[in-house]
Amino acid sequence: MWRTISSGTPWRGEVCNRTKAGNLYWVDTFIAPFKNADGKIEKFISIRTDITASKKAASRLANQRSALAHIIEGTNVGTWEWNVVTGEMRLNERWADQVGYELNELGTPSIQIWDNLTHPDDLKKAKALMSKHFAHELSYYECENRLKHKNGSWIWVLTRGRISSYTAVGKPEWVSGTQMDITERKKAEAELQKSTQLLLTVRDQLTKAAEIAELGIWSWDLHTNELVFNER
Repeated sequence: MWRTISSGTPWRGEVCNRTKAGNLYWVDTFIAPFKNADGKIEKFISIRTDITASKKAASRLANQRSALAHIIEGTNVGTWEWNVVTGEMRLNERWADQVGYELNELGTPSIQIWDNLTHPDDLKKAKALMSKHFAHELSYYECENRLKHKNGSWIWVLTRGRISSYTAVGKPEWVSGTQMDITERKKAEAELQKSTQLLLTVRDQLTKAAEIAELGIWSWDLHTNELVFNER
């Protein structure tokens, strides 16, 4: 600061000071040198504005952003932001990794990337749910859908999001959300459904076999003491 103003040039910056009580406070400071008739600096005039409140708010916001970044990293979820007006998308590395890409491979992300990667059977459902959110019929967007991996396979993702800002005329501007890979869960659900269906089929076959053989069948639950038997 001194080098600047001593050369005759005005200076502006943020300065941290200490009060008489020992507390710190911030001021936005402007210092202008005034020269006499001989061109020598005669005095300096300073205008200072207390910006302590805004600095504290900025610090809190930075802390919140840092905490959020750690949470996102810890939960290993993809994040996305979509500008409804321009079509621009902001994606993090994890979002790209879920579909097998490096983030820079996706070029300048836009909503077209999401449209292209989403399974055709799921795209209509996903857009319908987003439209309901835009119409305030749903408080947030949530959808399970398939995305095409770089290797050609399909992965299942759980996508959640919410409108984060509006245009001047009250239309959705930015939508922000997360994306979680749930492929293993969907596989487990499919296996469970297959096993359940197999058990039901076997049960039906045994029941029919018992009827043909005119067998009486009974089952005794030792925990509940419940006894179940067929008509025969």
